[in-house]
Amino acid sequence: MKVKRYRIIAFVLTAMMLCLFGGAFGYGAASKVYAADTKQSDSWEDRTGEVTVGDFTECDLIRVDTLDEIISEESPQPTDDEIQEAMAGAGNGSIVNRDWYSYSSKYFYQALSSQQKLLYQDMYAYCMYYLVTEDSNSQSPANYKTVGINAGGQIKYESLTRFFKYTDYGLSYYAQADQVFMVFLYENPQFYFLDAQYYRTNDGMYMTFYDRFANSTVRARTTNDIFTKVDSFAAKVAAEKTDYDKVKRAQQLICDNNDYAWSMQIGYTEYYDQSIYSSILMGKTVCAGYSKGTMAVLRKAGTKTITVTSSNHAWNMVKVGANWYNLDTTWDDDTSGKNYPVNYYFLIADANLTYYDSTSESHILNPDWTLLGKPVCLRNYSSDTFMNPAYSTSKTDPDARNEFKKTYIPQVTPEISLSSKTFEYTGGVIRPAISVKAAGTVLNASQYTVAWPDSKDIGKYTVRVTLNSACGYTGTGTAQYVINPKKTSISKIKAGSGSLKIKIKKGGKSTTTGYQIQYSKKKSFGGKKTVTLKSYKKNSKTVKGLKSGKKYYVRVRTYKTVKGKKYYSAWSKVKKVKVK
Repeated sequence: MKVKRYRIIAFVLTAMMLCLFGGAFGYGAASKVYAADTKQSDSWEDRTGEVTVGDFTECDLIRVDTLDEIISEESPQPTDDEIQEAMAGAGNGSIVNRDWYSYSSKYFYQALSSQQKLLYQDMYAYCMYYLVTEDSNSQSPANYKTVGINAGGQIKYESLTRFFKYTDYGLSYYAQADQVFMVFLYENPQFYFLDAQYYRTNDGMYMTFYDRFANSTVRARTTNDIFTKVDSFAAKVAAEKTDYDKVKRAQQLICDNNDYAWSMQIGYTEYYDQSIYSSILMGKTVCAGYSKGTMAVLRKAGTKTITVTSSNHAWNMVKVGANWYNLDTTWDDDTSGKNYPVNYYFLIADANLTYYDSTSESHILNPDWTLLGKPVCLRNYSSDTFMNPAYSTSKTDPDARNEFKKTYIPQVTPEISLSSKTFEYTGGVIRPAISVKAAGTVLNASQYTVAWPDSKDIGKYTVRVTLNSACGYTGTGTAQYVINPKKTSISKIKAGSGSLKIKIKKGGKSTTTGYQIQYSKKKSFGGKKTVTLKSYKKNSKTVKGLKSGKKYYVRVRTYKTVKGKKYYSAWSKVKKVKVK
């Protein structure tokens, strides 16, 4: 669907709003926000009828924040409306069995260092888990969570990924990881739930996911919706006879499917326009959505395609015949073609790309893409140039799927249930019966290993359970149980005048530190009094100051002190005695 060129003013409004909220979107002196076009600066009437006028500042495509601390964790689920929207019109097909690699590129991946590639591969395996996993179990880690964080002094909630520690990959500086994230984000449009924002700490990074897709069942249906449509577009593209016609058909499908609009303009609180969710399902997107959608369709149709960016814009390069050319689907999606004719940005050389974009500088390439070997296009497409390899230079565009065989196994804390948490000393090793759950699912004994303590003596013991990867999860959990002294008894009790003489069955030195006597005039032991005998040898006591003629209830127990903590036996049977 064609759109008018005043779309940049939509960004003006967004930029002003971002300035109001400042630190929530950036770090340091310059906030980093999402991509926008910068072709002109007119008034733009927004959907509320208000007119906004202003200058805009060039902004980066990727938002980066410094994470100060994680403060809490929550588990919000999508609203009913979001669930219904995500499930509406769902298609058929298995999300697991799709060839997910076919939507992506590894053109720039090949230029990364070996250490950077390891990080990229782990990020890929992690995102693949969330792309293909559907689990109706509400406790499954496939239902990711939002985390309360402090970033730049502001408290907000984000769906953070696992922590990727720089040193685990041999990276010594965060800029190396920054480069990996940029390449990963734009080479893998299939990970539509991956936001363009991430958080740094001193020694690692977290990516973020869109909260909207937190529930794995909703996400699975959304995944199927998106890629059923991508595949239908790709089939139409593949049916064209020439490379030129295939690229032209892809551009037409993406443009007809979309209006240029920021998510903020149409009432969303998350920036879906940075994802192919916007350009394929919503039909409202910006340059990031246009370029990622174009890339997914062309790649699936078998046409070599990559995405590159400037500080504030994203577009594609495609291989037609023997050469690579620039393709800016966003800027060729024009209503009138009066000032910026359609196809100005269709299969053109690098020099013409910046020449046509004479004032906005939106096509001044991010230098990282050049460092990583971006194709160089020397001439516009023509029947004379497209088969002559002299008109562009490039790296090979490899099929590296064999390097992406890793499977991410989510880490959970197993839930351990013991048959009892307290036991009486027997002189032998005590091991309670055990039951283990992972993510709410009961496991059989072959799916975990148990490290038992030598639980023979009186004291507290910890049993450790480690999940086997065969259960689909990894993780370790612990549970504790206590062995208390053996119960004793009252061996003799004698009533005296206002007193009771109580003798306790003596315990052994290894199992008894001392004794307690408890007495009360009430059977319930309300208003009870307790006497402690601090040596296992002293096992009798005369309790004085009692009321003559009154009945008293008496019970005793032993205790053992282990590492400064007292462990008590159960109380003995109660004896009732009348004081003289």
